[in-house]
Amino acid sequence: MAIFESIDEEAKLVYTLHKRRKLNELKKLLSNQDFSTLKNLSKNWKTSLSVLKPIEVLLTLTREFQILKCKTVKPIDQWDHFDNYLIEIAKKNKISIQGLETDSLQLNILDDIEKSWSKELIGQEISFWISKLTIEQNWYEECQETQKYQRFEIDYEFTNECEDDILIVKRNEEWMLTLTDLFSKKNCFVAVGLLHLKYNCGLLEAFKRKGFNVKPVIIEKASR
Repeated sequence: MAIFESIDEEAKLVYTLHKRRKLNELKKLLSNQDFSTLKNLSKNWKTSLSVLKPIEVLLTLTREFQILKCKTVKPIDQWDHFDNYLIEIAKKNKISIQGLETDSLQLNILDDIEKSWSKELIGQEISFWISKLTIEQNWYEECQETQKYQRFEIDYEFTNECEDDILIVKRNEEWMLTLTDLFSKKNCFVAVGLLHLKYNCGLLEAFKRKGFNVKPVIIEKASR
């Protein structure tokens, strides 16, 4: 079976978000100029800016930076999210799929993060990423980690401690309960974000502590 963070269809999430009443929180957090720039940046987003919470906007901006400035998605690409590509392959090959979370749960996690930040800090972070998306310059330093990932040059930093991060640590602990059970029953392929694999709280180190034999599989980079 193939296991992903979530297997909910994007259209379902967009529908859920658009059922919200209009929030319009961003006008209070941003300058008029930043808000105007943000409206322009978001004009092609699938979800209206008016129903997004500030933390959701911030997360979307960081993803947009990776796509637009680090060029992680090329014009010829059919998929803009790697998970969706892998899910499609699994379905075509009649491999059962399972999500570790629902999109609704992930939205609740973002709510918890937003509550732990001050409104001022979130506004500053949004302004910071708006600036990065609108400035034309060479983003070599900022995109270096992304380029290393694309070349499979990943330092997992297994000996480093993890921060007490809701997005990573607590979710990893909960996922391990599901994954260890599935691994004992089925041949599993798991696709999660890189940060869930890094550091001593990552899934790879957690599996080692559970007695699993963990070793890398060398794969060739696909030619394009």
